[in-house]
Formats: sequence, C-alpha cells, structure tokens
Amino acid sequence: MRHIGALFGETMICLKVSINGAAFCVAGVGDHGCISAFVTWVDIEGDAGEPALPNQPGDVLLNVSGFTADQSPVHWRDIAHHLAVGDTVTVEVVDLASADPPKPTPMLPEIQENEA
Repeated sequence: MRHIGALFGETMICLKVSINGAAFCVAGVGDHGCISAFVTWVDIEGDAGEPALPNQPGDVLLNVSGFTADQSPVHWRDIAHHLAVGDTVTVEVVDLASADPPKPTPMLPEIQENEA
C-alpha cells in the first residue's frame, strides 16, 4: 500500500513485525486508522467438549490487523499466523513512507435475532 503522503515525502507510523528474526510484515494504514499486532494462546472448549473456536486447542496465534480511515477491517499476511513454542515475535514501531499492502478482513455474519 502506498500512502498518498509518500508522494510528497511524508511518512506514517507502521508496525514492523518479524518472527525469529525473519520479516513477517510492515503494517500501516496512512494518516488515520488503527493497527495492532498481538499474540494469543487459545484453548477453549464449547458446551459439548468440542473446541469453541475454529482453531485447534492450544494454538498460539499472531494477528496483525487494523482498520483504515473509512473503518474497513484489514489484516496482513494470514488472519492468524500459527506460532510454535520458542518462537520470538518482534514488533518495532517505525515511521515509513509505505507499508505492505493489507488484505480485506471478512467480517463474521451478523447474528440474526429470532422474531417469534
């Protein structure tokens, strides 16, 4: 994604994310928006003893996501990238003229209330 300000020498705040020293992504959305990078460990069971989420029990996931100025949800690379025990995730706050292109994040369908 080329930030429009980059054409005029302007920069934007970005998150430069790496895993075990290897570049993962550079996330940025321009002058306005939101970017986050976080690691989550997931192990939740539902009512029937089945996993409550689409992930496998015990998954450790990296998520780099955000919202653009028009509040469109986006993510970089995978929606959730699987990590392993011993992985090191580094998030560096940088000021750059451009970032990796984000992907649109599909939203979950809205829950329809039963009308009885």
